[in-house]
Amino acid sequence: MCHSSWKDDELEPGPQVSFCRPMCVNCSNETGAPWLRVAHSSPELASCPPPRSVSLRFGDHFEWNKVTSCIHNILSGQRWIEHYGEVLIRNTQDSSCHCKITFCKAKYWSSNVHEVQGAVLSRSGRVLHRLFGKWHEGLYRGPPPGGQCIWKPNSMPPNHERNFGFTQFALELNELTAELKRSLPSTDTRLRPDQRYLEEGNIQAAEAQKRRIEQLQRDRRKVMEENNIVHHARFFRRQTDSSGKEWWVTNNTYWRLRAEPGYGNLDGAVLW
Repeated sequence: MCHSSWKDDELEPGPQVSFCRPMCVNCSNETGAPWLRVAHSSPELASCPPPRSVSLRFGDHFEWNKVTSCIHNILSGQRWIEHYGEVLIRNTQDSSCHCKITFCKAKYWSSNVHEVQGAVLSRSGRVLHRLFGKWHEGLYRGPPPGGQCIWKPNSMPPNHERNFGFTQFALELNELTAELKRSLPSTDTRLRPDQRYLEEGNIQAAEAQKRRIEQLQRDRRKVMEENNIVHHARFFRRQTDSSGKEWWVTNNTYWRLRAEPGYGNLDGAVLW
């Protein structure tokens, strides 16, 4: 939904900034990092220009590409997701080493489902560290099958099988407390009535609200096209870096509006 946003104190995916392809951008604080740009197509999430993450403590600026994500059996009850392709991670502030990780494409006769393999390489290509594991279980450094675990996902919440396999993070995405509601702009997706009805199990009301909200967006887009109005993201601006790549940075209005006068006086389209 264009113009929509989502805010969290720890991780902050931001507003959608484009109609087609659906695209969103986020940043974590007024310094504008980290941010993420995601392009969607179904049933595969195609690769997109490199997202970036900045370590404020050390000043490192990391850049990487996204692998292809494929949902198998999307129309049946045995759906599962697969990531495959190569990720190149590099520090634009230090070229002494880089990392290559391959998400292996599964084969019907192989047991390498969800497997990842990679290495940290020096500038000359010498292997500094071997990496292996599975993206849903953990990543290890060293020669397989041993090695030191350097990352693993959080454990799943109780009864996750009965809750669509959602992680604790996913379960909390739509949580709306009275205190949180006072600090959110009207564009926050927690305020979407169709989303709330769906969480409550009222499928019929959710579908009706979803159709109404989508029609509102079609009507807005038609008016914009008829009047040659170009949509501009409220909290972000497009920027071109020294290599000619386009990316999005915060314009810092999100935090200024939050502090004073607050989001209550925020002008904008009626989304919901």
